[in-house]
Amino acid sequence: MKMQNPYEDLIKAIDIILRKIEIDDAKTVGLLITDLPTSGPEHPASRIKLFQRLKERGAIKDFSVMKMAGMPHGFILDQPNKSKLLDERQRLVNFDQPQPTKRTLTRLSENKGPVKKLELVKPKSGNKFAIVINEDYLNPIYGDRAISSWDLLFRIAEKDIVDAENHKNAIDYLNFNEKCRLYIKTGYEVTKILKVEGGYISPAIDIKIITEKAFQQRANKS
Repeated sequence: MKMQNPYEDLIKAIDIILRKIEIDDAKTVGLLITDLPTSGPEHPASRIKLFQRLKERGAIKDFSVMKMAGMPHGFILDQPNKSKLLDERQRLVNFDQPQPTKRTLTRLSENKGPVKKLELVKPKSGNKFAIVINEDYLNPIYGDRAISSWDLLFRIAEKDIVDAENHKNAIDYLNFNEKCRLYIKTGYEVTKILKVEGGYISPAIDIKIITEKAFQQRANKS
C-alpha cells in the first residue's frame, strides 16, 4: 500500500494555479485565501510558505499579499511559469521515488554537518518507510525493513531491546559507511547513529518513530 502523499495540499494548489493560467492567460494570477486547500492551520502563513516554495523553484517570479481592512485575504502571483509548475507538481506526486542524478549530485556537494536526529515514519502497511533527517521534512529518504540495517534502525527507534551480537555489519553500515543512504543522498556527514552498551544496541543520537499523519502535517508546515 502506497504511503499517503504529504504534499497533497501543494499539489491541489498548483492545480488551481494551472487552471487560472488556462482561463485567464495572464501574466499575473489572483487567488483568495479561501481558494487554496489546506489540511493544516487556517492561517495565511501556511499559504505564504507554499508560494515561497514555488518562487524558490522558479515556478513563479514573485508574489504579493492582498489585504482588506488590514488583514490578508488573497495573493497575487507574478509571472507563473506553466512548465515549471508542472515539473514541481510531478516531483511532488512522485515524492517517494529516487530523485534525478542532477539533483543527487547537487545535494552531494552540500555539507550539512552530522546527523543529529532521525524520525522514522511508521507505515500503515508494508516494509518501506520514510526517514526524516534533522527535521528536513521536505527531503526524506527511504528505508526498507526487508534489509537488515534498516530493520535494525527501525527496531531501535521502537525502543526494542536488541542484543548486539550478530548485528555488527548493520551497525557498521549505519555508523561508518559513506555510501549509506543517510549520507550519500543527503550531504550529511558520516555519523555514529547506534552504539553498543552492555552488549545491547542503543541510539547514539535522537531517534524516534512518528506517524504518517504527523509527517504530513510537518511537511505541509515546512
